[in-house]
Formats: sequence, C-alpha cells, structure tokens
Amino acid sequence: MAPDEKHHDYPEPTRRGMQTRVILTAAAVVAIALMMLEYYVFFRSDIGPEQPIPFSHRFHVADRGLSCILCHPGVINSANADIPTLETCMLCHHTVIYYHPQIERLRQLYSTGRPVAWARITQIPNFVFFNHSVHWRAGFDCAVCHGEIAQMDRIVLQQKIKMGFCWNCHVKESFSTDCLICHR
Repeated sequence: MAPDEKHHDYPEPTRRGMQTRVILTAAAVVAIALMMLEYYVFFRSDIGPEQPIPFSHRFHVADRGLSCILCHPGVINSANADIPTLETCMLCHHTVIYYHPQIERLRQLYSTGRPVAWARITQIPNFVFFNHSVHWRAGFDCAVCHGEIAQMDRIVLQQKIKMGFCWNCHVKESFSTDCLICHR
C-alpha cells in the first residue's frame, strides 16, 4: 500500500445494512412529517397571534370538554379572568401527552420556574372597570364577549370590545348604563 493511501478497518457496508439505513431514514422522515401535520392540523397558524407554546382552545374545550374556569378561575370571584399558570397546565400534562415536543417545552419552562410570556389577546383600557365575576354570576357565556373560543385553535377576536359593544349589551339586558358602572 502506498504511503499516501489511507487504510480503514471499517467493514464494507452490506446490502442489508444499507437497506436498514434507508428504512430508518424513511421512518424518521415519515415521523417528522406526521408531527408537522399534527402541529398544523391542531395548531393552525392562519388565525390569531402566535403564542410561545401553541395552545388550542378547540382541542382542550370542545374536543376534551375542559371548562373555561379550570384554566381561568378568576372569572368566578374577581375582576380578572387570569392567564393560566404553568402549574395549571401541569395538572394534566404531568402525565397526559407527556412526550409531545411542545409539552416537553412546557415541562422545561415549569422546571425552571419561568412563566410563559403569553401574547395578550383581549385588553381593556386602564380607565375602564370590568368585573368578570359579576358577568359570570349573571350567567353570561364567555362567548358573548370573547366569541366562539371553544372552536378556535388560535384565538382571534371576533368583535372589538369597545364602549359601544358594552353599552349595547347593558341596554339589551336592561342593566345600568350609568357612567360610573364602568368608569371609576
């Protein structure tokens, strides 16, 4: 053997070994394609702002039957509905759908103690007082103001929550339209 020739002790690839590599590569490609398909079917990106961790209200509320108040308990007794904490997510995802890549990301954030910086969807001005619990106790469905969120993968407002929207609802429901009800 000439000094500039390199000699390796690696065995020549066998036909069976090559077939195995091709099959494993094809299986990996199919698995990745299925994961991407699942992501785009359950978490479509054509509606609503993107969230740091994809969350489908349709999947959790309509398909799995979870109540809004499980994740937004503030509607029962406070002005704010509250954005769910990671502890709330982990009530289920400690054991359910454990190996999904986004759930693994959620668990990693949970283990560090860092909150998720969710993109805010609805916000009323600071000079307006709104109490979720008053509306919840009066029997209003969340969809009255927020739209059919239970049918949405990514939340998009179906109507702007402005003074006229609230005023018209108060008139329709024969509730006070006194300025100090909302402006304190």
